[in-house]
Amino acid sequence: MAQDEERMRNRHEMLVSYIEWYFKYLRYLLPAIIIILTLAETWAYPPESVMVGSLVVAHLAALALTAFHPVLGSNIVLATFVICCFVPDNSGPSFLWGTWLALAYVGLYIKPPYGAIYPLSIAAVRMWRFDATGTSPNEYVMLLLAMFLAFFAGRAVSWNNLANHAKQEKLKVEKMQQYLAMTRKENIAASQIHDSITGNLTYMAILLDNKFLSHEKTLTEAEVVEFRAMIIKTLHEVRTVINVMNGENKEVMNTTNVSFAGRIQAIAEQGDRSLRRLGFSGETKLSPKIPSDMSFDCFREMESLLQELYTNTAAHAKPNGEYYISINCSGSLIHIDQVNEVSDDNLFPDKPASSNGLRLHRERISSLGGGSKVSSEDGTWQFHARIPITSAADMAKPM
Repeated sequence: MAQDEERMRNRHEMLVSYIEWYFKYLRYLLPAIIIILTLAETWAYPPESVMVGSLVVAHLAALALTAFHPVLGSNIVLATFVICCFVPDNSGPSFLWGTWLALAYVGLYIKPPYGAIYPLSIAAVRMWRFDATGTSPNEYVMLLLAMFLAFFAGRAVSWNNLANHAKQEKLKVEKMQQYLAMTRKENIAASQIHDSITGNLTYMAILLDNKFLSHEKTLTEAEVVEFRAMIIKTLHEVRTVINVMNGENKEVMNTTNVSFAGRIQAIAEQGDRSLRRLGFSGETKLSPKIPSDMSFDCFREMESLLQELYTNTAAHAKPNGEYYISINCSGSLIHIDQVNEVSDDNLFPDKPASSNGLRLHRERISSLGGGSKVSSEDGTWQFHARIPITSAADMAKPM
């Protein structure tokens, strides 16, 4: 299906390129042909006065000008035709070929309703001239209609160009949407690998530090199994982001039968267990009102943010201190609030700090249409986030 769409786009682009090439050279060819026809008329019906001769020269020069400046040249061509209608001398060429070309250019380049004034004015002047010479209306009606046909022929080309331009813009928009979607996937994958690696390695490093401080030189079988599971999970996250970077069309989230709320519950329980093992006291309170039909963007940000909060608590909070995380739902927003004790000491003082982890989450929450704030006072650190259940991107999609 995607290959068929790509082939159709390529064919359309080739057709548009061919049409552009055709009109590029046609704009030089048509004036040349009209000049030749007008010269032939001038040879057959030579001007008998200086006034008509001057108009013929101006008319031919204006036709040549239309190849480079269509609007300016067309205005001069039509002006010579109108002036000629007021000259009593009937000698010289008819100027009709150039007039038709000029009206076609007017339809092509001058936007309505101003363009419609041209054929109406030219037809009115020409009717006056026919009436002054006593010409019967049935002899010039088709001639006047031809002027309007020339104008609408140019208008039709303008509409076609507008339609092609709209298609090109649509293709550009589709490509940009594809690029943004891929960029979004990459950002999600990068965020996931950051949270996984930072959280897992921080937890393992703190456990090893505790082993060292307690003078325990060996790991228990349970600890080895736990460490191995964390390493496998981290490697899995690395593989996921590599797959996404390579363009594989796979969701970053693993497909399971567990609901979004169930997975958030599992993450909270795992985070609490890890922090308790490191000596912290506290809990994560998860409201039963958390919906299971939240958007994927909302779930992904909640999952990633919670992992970041647990990692920050382990690495930066007061050792053996208290923490509290609340996850609730109010209206169309998910509320995530965290409070923990802080001090100059922490369990992982030499942890490399990028200062980007939480900042990137705050930017992500803002892009989803939510908000967040951070404060620190009286020995406590507080974080409050409001994440829309339905992201701004989903709300913008047409039904």
